[in-house]
Amino acid sequence: MQLTVSNRFGLLDIVEDPVDLWDTCKHETLEAAKKCVGERPRLRSDFVSIETLESIEESRAARLAGNCDQYRWMDGFYIRHRNG
Repeated sequence: MQLTVSNRFGLLDIVEDPVDLWDTCKHETLEAAKKCVGERPRLRSDFVSIETLESIEESRAARLAGNCDQYRWMDGFYIRHRNG
């Protein structure tokens, strides 16, 4: 396993751009770790409810339409009611 990892990082001598160097190093390290340790599946959950997304879109539409009063009221409403 050591030989495989060291050969993968042989490409890093050729790369001159620091961003490319970092991306290559990161990618190869993660791939080597994934082969050794494995990967735990992530649990996906609905972080934001449909109602919240609709409210965000309504607030955004008010802001983009230039309706500052409605936008400010909605923004204050969310702040006042986000915990309950």
